[in-house]
Amino acid sequence: MKILKKKKGLYAYSGTDGEAIQFLTAFKQVFGVDLLPYLGDKPISANLATSLRTFEENADDILPEVGTNNRQELIDSGALGLLFDIQNKGTSLVNYIYELKNWNSNKLTTGKVVFIPASFGSPAKYIYMANKTYTPAQKLAMFNKEFETNFLQLGGIKANKSAASIEAWESLINRNAEENEKIYYKGFYNDYMAWYKAKRSTVSIGAVTKPTDGQTANENPENTTPTVEQSENMDFTETEARAFLQEIEKYSPLGWDNLQYWYKNLLEKKKEVSIEVYNWAYGYWLNKLNAEYATFAPLKKETEKEKYDLINGYKFAKTKNKKRGVLAAIISLIFNKK
Repeated sequence: MKILKKKKGLYAYSGTDGEAIQFLTAFKQVFGVDLLPYLGDKPISANLATSLRTFEENADDILPEVGTNNRQELIDSGALGLLFDIQNKGTSLVNYIYELKNWNSNKLTTGKVVFIPASFGSPAKYIYMANKTYTPAQKLAMFNKEFETNFLQLGGIKANKSAASIEAWESLINRNAEENEKIYYKGFYNDYMAWYKAKRSTVSIGAVTKPTDGQTANENPENTTPTVEQSENMDFTETEARAFLQEIEKYSPLGWDNLQYWYKNLLEKKKEVSIEVYNWAYGYWLNKLNAEYATFAPLKKETEKEKYDLINGYKFAKTKNKKRGVLAAIISLIFNKK
């Protein structure tokens, strides 16, 4: 196979982003090779060039035998057909790869192309991730999605303050760090670890919040009420706790910007429910706010730190007089009263 020298405009890519991504995925399936390094500065190796030449001259020499499951998988996935279609249009695979070099260099100015390994029944694939600044709400959605995945990966180990739980969760988060930086965004590891630590700090060893059965990452995780696990010292039901939270959340979603609304309604409705339900609701409220606080930029964290310290300093176990003093301080700060 003769490889032409690159000339200006000779290898200009005229396809779509979707077609480029499909080719990368198909190539990985057929040849078992990640092309991304070759779309950068890495030259096509002699072995890869030989494989490409063999494929174009007689593909059966390097493909799984006809009639085998491996061959059928390449056919069913469409990977083999895609590579043959490119050849049938008169373009060699080597030239197509050179076209993608230009495509990839253009994409690097606005984002990056990454390879996502297969997991939990999802096939391996390439995706394009545009450079983007994420809002706290978008980050929170990512954190909740990753939390659901981690919970399943750990076989249902609770994210609480027990030594065993902390060791299991932090070990998994550390193992996934490099991959998650590719999947989500640069800096995700530090943000997610901080969010997880804030989340576990508000959960007692005997209770935990976890993804609701059947919940997906697209179901607005900011407004999802967690499952309440029953224990012997709880005399309230999940239905009561859900109803109480939903009543408060009726007119406004829970979030830092709605802190005044939520705190006011928690206090006003306290007499309508048992202390156990109220304490649980306060813990839920605090957990959500701490998680959102963890996503703030350093400057905003500093600006909001006084409120953060106050709402985290309130404990139901304090004496009546002390509790009233802290409550007065919180109310004064939140509602800007002197």
